[in-house]
Amino acid sequence: MKPRIPVAFWVLVFLGMGVVQGCSGESDSKLQEIVSDDASDTSEIQDIVGPEIASEVIPDSAEELEELVPEVVEPGCLTPVPTRIVDNNPDETFDLGPYLMVPTPTSIVIKWRTLEEEEGAVLFGKEGTDEFEVLEGKASLIHAVLLEGLEPDTRYIYQVRSGERTSLEHHFYTAPKPGGSFQFAAWGDNQGGTPFFDVVDAVTADNPHVIIGLGDHVPNGQVVEHWKDHWFGPARALFHEVPLFAAIGNHAYNGPTWYDLMEYQKLSVNPNEETVYSWTYGNAFFLVVDTNGLFFDVGNMETDWSKWIKKELESPEAKAATWRIAYAHEPGADEESWAEECGGVLNTGIRVWLLPLLEEHDFHLYMAGHVHLYERTMVGNILHVIGGGGGGGLEECETPSPVSTLFVRHFFLRGLVGCDSLRLEAVGLDGEVFDWVELGAGEPGNIIDQGPGPNP
Repeated sequence: MKPRIPVAFWVLVFLGMGVVQGCSGESDSKLQEIVSDDASDTSEIQDIVGPEIASEVIPDSAEELEELVPEVVEPGCLTPVPTRIVDNNPDETFDLGPYLMVPTPTSIVIKWRTLEEEEGAVLFGKEGTDEFEVLEGKASLIHAVLLEGLEPDTRYIYQVRSGERTSLEHHFYTAPKPGGSFQFAAWGDNQGGTPFFDVVDAVTADNPHVIIGLGDHVPNGQVVEHWKDHWFGPARALFHEVPLFAAIGNHAYNGPTWYDLMEYQKLSVNPNEETVYSWTYGNAFFLVVDTNGLFFDVGNMETDWSKWIKKELESPEAKAATWRIAYAHEPGADEESWAEECGGVLNTGIRVWLLPLLEEHDFHLYMAGHVHLYERTMVGNILHVIGGGGGGGLEECETPSPVSTLFVRHFFLRGLVGCDSLRLEAVGLDGEVFDWVELGAGEPGNIIDQGPGPNP
């Protein structure tokens, strides 16, 4: 006996095969009616495509059906998260870079720094295809070249050229189409610590799609050399291949090098800021906040940043996303957190203004650094995670946390942003996943799996 399953399923199967591609008129209307009714009797499909085709495709048993069903994938999202390849090939042809910024499904920005003003160009193409060249069109020290007209979720080979020097070959991937699943890596507070080299090696081997910076990536952002010596230098090979979306920390001291090296003008509150911005990638919307300034309302008065943040939370991009994630340098959990007992300082503006606003707009996750440890807790329905184990000196906790899951060690965060769940893992330098939490899609606060505890 043929298994009874929704006829709408078979409509999708036949459409995919092109069997009913030429249907029109009465048959086409009949198909629409069948899909709407979601009937389970396959005889109606046989009336449309004919008994011979139907008998060849419709399986005879549930076992055959199980083999067929995985081939039908929900449009726009893939599970498991697609694997990517990150080559570990550091290239010192130029003073800094090349590195990747602001990927979209059809574009990306490639940046690098030279010691003298020179004109730049990017050579790129898919493997086995013709090579394209995009000229910068001016001489500069900080080079930024926009590549457009690319294919979504596609790997490209690229090189950069300035003067008579050309970099080695590197790679980039374009972003997936809206709705696609992906993987990120996040950390904060490397601050020149030697364990950062091990963090970078671990992240590179993990093959993430994007990098999220949680701030304080240099000891002193006013010192130009710190950006290369303590961040872009150690992560040179990783940044060749994986784009960076960073939050500014207090140790940046609002130094001008931040604005020279980043490329968030088109995403930010205004082109001169680049520290408060939003971005979308696959099935997620991200809000990035600068905790060094007035990102919150002051009494009844809105600031430029708070007004912009409210607007972004109401944007079509935020509302359409499966996952809504915010991050900044400073954390905001209070009575749910033990971080202050370990010497950390929390941000009152995050606590009393931003987190309630995020919860009102159905955000799932807030990530921060600033406190040099790992902590996971819930603030209302929002998962609140401190990821400040990127390499700087660690905090000291005299007693275990009675209110949260807390570890004092160096690590990075792995985010697996899937169709039905978001899994966040804390990964040690030895590759061990020492804590995790998995959220179900839909209403925030739905924890479907978590580490062995102690759990918040």
